[in-house]
Amino acid sequence: TLPTAFATGARQAGAKYAALLTSVGADSAANADSLLGKLLGTTAGSPLYAKLKGTVEENLENLGFDAFSAFRPATLIGTPNTPKVVAWLQPYLDKVLPAKFQGSDINTLASAMVYDAEQALASDRQEHRHLEGEELQSLYRDLPFPNGLGEV
Repeated sequence: TLPTAFATGARQAGAKYAALLTSVGADSAANADSLLGKLLGTTAGSPLYAKLKGTVEENLENLGFDAFSAFRPATLIGTPNTPKVVAWLQPYLDKVLPAKFQGSDINTLASAMVYDAEQALASDRQEHRHLEGEELQSLYRDLPFPNGLGEV
């Protein structure tokens, strides 16, 4: 895959840290051959989509980076790919949904990815992390700079 090829080149060039935007529920062992998997194909949330995202995560983890972070948001708000009605509804849904399924503003997510990279490199962190749900939402709240939601 393109992310794997890019990460391989970065690792060969000496990169110590890698971050990857995947998806909530990414799982290389997901059963893409199930009836649900066949019905949904590669749409977001389908078993095949989860399997593909999980496989890319696994590929990058196996490249030997000192630190690796997989960011697994649910709904991405602020992209042209998210239907406007979903973006409008998401703040209301977030009040009742578990953290794992709450929306992520694309600017906040980008800020979190940059912050995580800075922290990993500054502390020489030796850890592979999968950030989703409460852990991801907590990282958004802890950002020490404006993060796209008008918050500091």
